[in-house]
Amino acid sequence: MEALQVMKEMGALSSAPSVPVPAPKPAAASLLLLDAIKRWENLIRKDTKPETLKSKMQAVKEFAKWKSNVSLDTLTPTHFADFHVFLINDRGNQKPTIFNKFTYIIQFMDQMQAGNFYPKGDNPARGHVTFKKREKRARKNLGFQAFTSEQLAKIFHPSTYLKLKKPHEFWVPLIQLFTGARVNEVCQLECSNFLSFMGIPTVAITDEGENQVVKAEASIRVIPLHPKLVELGLLDFVAEMRAAGHTKIFPYLYFTTAHKYGGRQTKAFSRYIEKLEITSAKGIMGTHSFRKTINQHIQD
Repeated sequence: MEALQVMKEMGALSSAPSVPVPAPKPAAASLLLLDAIKRWENLIRKDTKPETLKSKMQAVKEFAKWKSNVSLDTLTPTHFADFHVFLINDRGNQKPTIFNKFTYIIQFMDQMQAGNFYPKGDNPARGHVTFKKREKRARKNLGFQAFTSEQLAKIFHPSTYLKLKKPHEFWVPLIQLFTGARVNEVCQLECSNFLSFMGIPTVAITDEGENQVVKAEASIRVIPLHPKLVELGLLDFVAEMRAAGHTKIFPYLYFTTAHKYGGRQTKAFSRYIEKLEITSAKGIMGTHSFRKTINQHIQD
């Protein structure tokens, strides 16, 4: 006992340092679902294309309508699993549609977690819709299909093609065929987009003109014009539009939020190939098929 007393006086028996207890994580702030959706819309509006913003809002608002305006922090993975079942059985949505909706809902919940409006951890909307490799291949086959050589010959046969009256109906398919450009990229072209580079005529796909938009940063590009387009008189047509004081090469095509400048041409071309009875046993035939056609030829 005397030895213990000496050790105590020397400090050898002082109590061990206490282990610091981590402070509890702050609880997620309470926010109603509709208020959270409005907050998300305000956050992403500036950097999101109008049609994409519309699709995102439709997806999250459909979930909110199904679930009702509950507090955001009460949502669980089960709620999203049940919503998945609802989209299949009650809405009759196909898997690609459901996948797209959940992609936006997941983005919404990610943002709410980042803002501490939903507890950190696993996103409760994740993992409910997945695509296997076989399903991805099947989904691809349901999209736009490339034109065959026989179909292209039918589309551009002089007996039918030269009856097209409007400049965009004549030029847009030809430009698409030889450049692989998207329909809106062609319909929004301005006279200033046609340039010469080291003596080679080119066309620039850009977002610098009035209401010009591109799908992504990588879509901004300069494409050499095929000699056939020059032979057919495309540059002469552009010169005529420039001489007439027009900025756009198709000045009468108007811009809409949903379809941009390409809406009229998309419908006109669909009617044209429908009259020619050009269809596909699988997938879709339309103006975007030109892009698939040139991609397939380049790959081959």
